Amino acid sequence: MVAHMPAAVLTGAKLLDGVVTDVLMIDGTITAVGDHLDVPGDAEIVDLAGYMLLPSGVEPHAHLDKAFLAELVVNQTGDLYGAIEAMKASRHLTNREDTIERAERAARLMAANGFSAIRSHADTTQENRLESIEALAEVKRRVADVIDLEIVTLSSWPVTGAAGAAQRSLLAEALDAGADLVGGCPHL
Repeated sequence: MVAHMPAAVLTGAKLLDGVVTDVLMIDGTITAVGDHLDVPGDAEIVDLAGYMLLPSGVEPHAHLDKAFLAELVVNQTGDLYGAIEAMKASRHLTNREDTIERAERAARLMAANGFSAIRSHADTTQENRLESIEALAEVKRRVADVIDLEIVTLSSWPVTGAAGAAQRSLLAEALDAGADLVGGCPHL
């Protein structure tokens, strides 16, 4: 979702193929590319001479619920299992409000650096419950005017059989609380 924006024409934009052209944007959407565009009279003119115009970046695999935690949560081994264990041991050092602040800061930083979308995985475990999902759902609401955020509930295990009933129930709760997708770690 993009907030209403005035029309803008990006003049002298160099595209990836080397072509230099003009780009008309209305409400944040490219509506025309080429020379001699029919530009609204109130359009902002942005001179891109000397710059290359690139598509926006997207982040397909983030963990915004863990953004800016490196100094607080120390991974002694430097590998995935070390990160998982360090996060489990440090879970008591974070809370919903803290997660919202860190995740929103990270999302806005990404938006300011040209990203238009983030897919973030959020821990959904029996220990963490919906804390990360609820925090990221709030962040999604707060940053909707600058970046799209898709939330993937990162399922713990087991998920199948009688032993997985509690986790499946938690996943249903996560989807109700704002998660868009369900994912997991099959290597665990």
